Amino acid sequence: AAHLFELELIKKIVLGLENIGFTIVGVVTDNNSINRKAMSNFSNPPAFKTKYSHPADDSRLLFFVIDSVHIIKAQRNNWFNQKNGYFMYYPSFENDEKFQT
Repeated sequence: AAHLFELELIKKIVLGLENIGFTIVGVVTDNNSINRKAMSNFSNPPAFKTKYSHPADDSRLLFFVIDSVHIIKAQRNNWFNQKNGYFMYYPSFENDEKFQT
């Protein structure tokens, strides 16, 4: 499965960077289900969390962060794709008016 390949790749990268002197504190991805599934396999049994035992040192944590730009983009796309009569408004930072998309 793709998520298991990705899990091994993430571990290899984290351990490789740690071995050359970097301190890895987290993994940042978009909100793709394969990425979530891969990270969930850092725990046994697999579970989606925001912090896992670090593969280089069990006394440390490895944080899983979903890129905020992707979250905002996904929210925007969901609003744009809705056909229910609701609209998303962006505030004007110049004045108190709202702009409709």
